[in-house]
Amino acid sequence: MFNFETKKIKDFRACQSFLDHLLDGHLLAALGAELGANNWNELLQKLKDENWRKLIKKVESNYTKRTLVHEWREEVMETRDLVHENGVLFFQHLLVYRGFNEALRTGDSGRVVLYLKHFTIWLQNNHKKTSFPLYRNELINIMACLNHAFSPAARKHWMNQCLVNLSGSSTGFRPCDLFGEYVIREMKQRLRHMLDMDNDAFHREVYGPQVMIAKEVRDHIYKDSGAVEHYQHSSTVKADMDVRLITEELLHERVFTRTPGRHYYEGGDEETIEQAIDLHGLGLQKVIDGTYLKTYKDRLERINGDFEVEVEMLEVDDIIEMEDIDDFVEQLEDVW
Repeated sequence: MFNFETKKIKDFRACQSFLDHLLDGHLLAALGAELGANNWNELLQKLKDENWRKLIKKVESNYTKRTLVHEWREEVMETRDLVHENGVLFFQHLLVYRGFNEALRTGDSGRVVLYLKHFTIWLQNNHKKTSFPLYRNELINIMACLNHAFSPAARKHWMNQCLVNLSGSSTGFRPCDLFGEYVIREMKQRLRHMLDMDNDAFHREVYGPQVMIAKEVRDHIYKDSGAVEHYQHSSTVKADMDVRLITEELLHERVFTRTPGRHYYEGGDEETIEQAIDLHGLGLQKVIDGTYLKTYKDRLERINGDFEVEVEMLEVDDIIEMEDIDDFVEQLEDVW
């Protein structure tokens, strides 16, 4: 699922399912801590006579404050509970991630922008393990465009077109770039090994625009013939056993019961555990500091200050493929 040497995900779907199970377990453990349940069976028994909506509201009021852990970490080490802090951080971060995925699937671009604001703050952090400069710069640019640079018409167009629905299902939306990757994958699969100018032009100009039509034809053939459609991915793993195990472990460790002075897990070797990275807290500090925002503004001034230069001298494709705006600036300076 994850390559710890390269620190990259090998199987995204497996990782996604694992995170979903972990979040479900943390949610149930938080509810159990509110009810005073010590194990899975006690949780089931107490939930029978409980108003679930009111219970969820109580848990929500306990953990929705984004700077909660950041404030706890201002205390002296002797009074801090590292187990509780790490559990709450994971809970908060995964709730935002799940909300973002739900917004994508349902085509709610307004909520997508809301979660992008969270990610913009998160990626302002300067921790060496969680600092991604390219994504950070892109998100700052998106926020600047949506809130300041775009005209009302351009913003409305972006909001209406950032997600596409290929199936017609109410939960069948996906980002435009993901759709583009699908089209590219389908075109590559049909690309001839002996490529010349003629069949390359046919592939791009004739077949390329009909990729989605080919998909519909394939789907209709499967449906009309009754043939078994073999998917590329394995079936979804049942979550109940995993979620139960995770919940019981969290309840056993009393992760959502704050215990001052707790620095290690009960089943551990009594060594102080490493504190999790507070993306929101670290990000807010850098936003207040303004370092990355000032860098972004300075870059814009460097570009827009003498924008009358003949930019046509640069190849358009080269500009589009650049991953960082600094490369664009350097090429502009060469032209100047």
